Amino acid sequence: MKKHVRYFVFFFVVTLLFLCISLTGAAKDNDAKFDSYINMGDNAVKMGYEIPNLFRQNGVYSNIRQFPLVVQGGVEYVPLSVFILYPYIDVNYGRTESSFFLVNNKNNHYVSFNTSEGVASTHDGDILKMPTPIFNHTTYVPARTVAVVLGLECETYDNPSKGIYAFRVSDGKTGKTLSEMMAEYIREYENKTGSSNNQSPSGNDNPAVDVSPPEVQDPISQLAARRVGICFAGMSYAGLTRITDMLDSYNIKASFTFTEDEILTMPEFVRRLRNSGNSVFITASASGETAEEYAESFVEGLDSANKALKLVSKRKTRMCTLPFDMPESIKNDETFLAYVKNAGYLVFTPVVETGDGPSYTASAYIISSKIKDKITNGFDKNTTADVTALVYCSDKTYYYILDVAQLVSKYAQFEFFAMDEAFLYNN
Repeated sequence: MKKHVRYFVFFFVVTLLFLCISLTGAAKDNDAKFDSYINMGDNAVKMGYEIPNLFRQNGVYSNIRQFPLVVQGGVEYVPLSVFILYPYIDVNYGRTESSFFLVNNKNNHYVSFNTSEGVASTHDGDILKMPTPIFNHTTYVPARTVAVVLGLECETYDNPSKGIYAFRVSDGKTGKTLSEMMAEYIREYENKTGSSNNQSPSGNDNPAVDVSPPEVQDPISQLAARRVGICFAGMSYAGLTRITDMLDSYNIKASFTFTEDEILTMPEFVRRLRNSGNSVFITASASGETAEEYAESFVEGLDSANKALKLVSKRKTRMCTLPFDMPESIKNDETFLAYVKNAGYLVFTPVVETGDGPSYTASAYIISSKIKDKITNGFDKNTTADVTALVYCSDKTYYYILDVAQLVSKYAQFEFFAMDEAFLYNN
C-alpha cells in the first residue's frame, strides 16, 4: 500500500508541475555552445535521442524525451524527477506555491527551495543562490549543487569534436563510468549513420544530425592558464575531514595554516598533508596597543607554532597567515610588516578578498563567486595568472570550494596548486 501511495504522489507531482507551466523551446534554453551539438536541443529531438544527454544510475533517464538535460550559463539543470525517482528521496511542498524541499531519508540531508527569491537553504544551515527555472513545462533544478547537498554524485561527458554532451546523476555505486556508457551509444550511432555521412549535403535527409554548423567557442576555454591557490584556516573545524576528502577526490593540492595548538592536537594530519603534496603555513593570535607590540606578539606566537611544527614533522616553515581579527590598520602598517619580515617570515597576501572568516554568516555562493570571477575576469585573457585566496573552514567551505573545483576541473588550462616559500617570496 505504501509503495502504491508513493507512486501516486510521484505521478501527481510530475503531472502538477507539467500542467502549471507554459511551454519553452528546448534549443533556445541551452547555451549557444550547444547549437552545434548533435544530442542537445532541437538536434537531439530530430535524432530521436539516439545519443542520450541525461542519465540516472546506469541507464538513460526515463523521461528524457519530455524533460531532457538543459545547460544554461554553464550550469546543468535537470527536472525534479531525476532525484525523486530514488526511493529514499522525497519532495515535499510548503504552504505556498513558491516553496518546496527535497530530502534524502538515508542521511537526512535536505535542500529547501524558495523559488520566488531564487535561494535555497540546506540541512546544515547554509543559504545558497539556487534558481529553479522552468523548462519543457516543468521545474528544473541545478543538478550539481542539489546532488552534493543530498549526498549524490555527478558526471559530465563533453566531446566538442563530435558535438556530444551528457550528464549523469548517481549514488556512486554504478560500476560503469559515464564515458564507458557513452562509448556504446556513440559507436552504435556511428555504425548506423556511417553510410549516410558519405552523402552530399543535397542528399542528406537530416542535416541537423549529419551536418553540424561551426562550433561556438566557449570564451572561458580561450583564457590563458590560471593556477588557483587556496589556503585553509580554522583547522579545529569538526567537519574538516569532509573538506579534505573532497579535495582528495578532485586531486586538489592546497595550503593549510595552523596555530601551535592545532599542530599539537593533530600531528598525524599535519604530517599527512605535507607527505601528500600540500603545504603547511603557520599562524598565531596577536595583540597590542601599537603596530610594534602587535608584531612582537605575533612573531612570538609564530615562533611557538614553528617549534611545534618541527616537533611533529621535523621541519619548520617561513610561511604564515595573519589572524582574521587583526585590525586592517595593523595589517598594512610598514612597522608591523618590517618586523615580521626581519624575523624571517613570509606573510601570505591573497589576491582575492573573500570576506570569509570565523564571523562570516553570508552565503557560500558569494565566496565561490568572488573566486570564480577572479579566475575568469580578473586578468587579461591572454596573460597567465595565479589566483589565491584565504578561507576559513566552516559548514559553508565544502560547498564553495566544490563550486570552484567544478569550474577549475572543466578547463584544461586551469589547475590548483599548493603555495610554497618561493611563491610567497616572489609575490
